Amino acid sequence: MIFKRNILFFLFFFFLYFIKSAAAEPMHKVTISQGTGVVRNLNYADARKLAFYDAVSNIIERAVETITPMENKVKNYLLLKEHIYPRALEYINRYKYISEKWDKRYYKVIIQAHIDLESLKKDLIKIGIATKR
Repeated sequence: MIFKRNILFFLFFFFLYFIKSAAAEPMHKVTISQGTGVVRNLNYADARKLAFYDAVSNIIERAVETITPMENKVKNYLLLKEHIYPRALEYINRYKYISEKWDKRYYKVIIQAHIDLESLKKDLIKIGIATKR
């Protein structure tokens, strides 16, 4: 009898923990993206920065698509362009370069970044693009 009761308690708390974990949204997301920068006047450092910012922009655009429907992204492009995309680096907690390649015309990078989805979602709610769920 005591054994059955202990098993029931264990199962109850196990399912309670499982349901709570499954319901929680991940607060951070790890993703990989490529960016490209144009090499001008053999300035590879500037081209590398441009490629990095291109990769970060691609990451944030995809993150916005995971939070809000695509039609909201298209309909509210100007709001995103004004309030979210210029602050893209604020939503990146950390990053690392996976690869870098260059030639005389282009500098390409692939980065892995950890995105702060919670902050991004709060800002999207603030400007009226996303809703609380």
